[in-house]
Amino acid sequence: MGANGFTGLKELDQMLDSGIERGDVVLFLDDIGSGNDFILSEIIRSHYNQGGSVILVITSPDSLRFANLIEDIIHSKNFTVVDCVSPKNVYNTEYYIENCSRVFDIFLTMKTARDNQLKNNSKDAPGPLVCLNSLSSLFINFETNEVIQFFNKNIKEAIRCRTIEYYLLYQGITETSVEKRMQALANTVIKTRTEFREHRRQNFIQVVKHASGIPYPEEKQYSIAKLDGTRPEIVFSTPFLDRMVKSIQTSSSQVTPKGNKKAKEKA
Repeated sequence: MGANGFTGLKELDQMLDSGIERGDVVLFLDDIGSGNDFILSEIIRSHYNQGGSVILVITSPDSLRFANLIEDIIHSKNFTVVDCVSPKNVYNTEYYIENCSRVFDIFLTMKTARDNQLKNNSKDAPGPLVCLNSLSSLFINFETNEVIQFFNKNIKEAIRCRTIEYYLLYQGITETSVEKRMQALANTVIKTRTEFREHRRQNFIQVVKHASGIPYPEEKQYSIAKLDGTRPEIVFSTPFLDRMVKSIQTSSSQVTPKGNKKAKEKA
């Protein structure tokens, strides 16, 4: 894995100039419904399959649904769960916070989990990947300044431990000024959005800030598809694929039903 953490998604790695540097914090700004959970789950899975350890911080019932996307690896040795929400410690983790009343308690628990994971890692193994899903619930349940301080403290911990960290924040949960402040603190900012065109949902992803100082200039379109009948996959659109889909749609719209054809022949 080297100095960079590859996401496992070729197109996204290209947008990120070959991945994320260790010690960097990535803020994912998610447009609800854009499939960001699938992107994050694939990043986690890729890191895990390369021999890396994972720390997943779940902070809301939505986080529990996200955890289901990686249920096949979540109970493995190299996977740590910091659970701030489940009523009965369903993941049987030593990093369980019951009735969490302070965001600082989450920070301390994450700090302990990082340190312990680093002790257990071999020298050749990739550094731990930390994923917090999500900051949105923290902004809802705690004071805004407390959450900003929490984020800033974790950025310093990422530098100290040389971890790669992803933090999910739903767009529109906080005031625009707060969202901009969070973007300013993060090393890299990835934004997803969704829209409907011609009765179809279309998702787009863009790197709006990069640690190198030069973000990728364009957004890319992607979709969530079940290609082999198993778990969903991220499929990035290409000019050739776009032309093919458009051609199929055009051909379909021009097909004349057999009944109409016979009617025209009789006429």
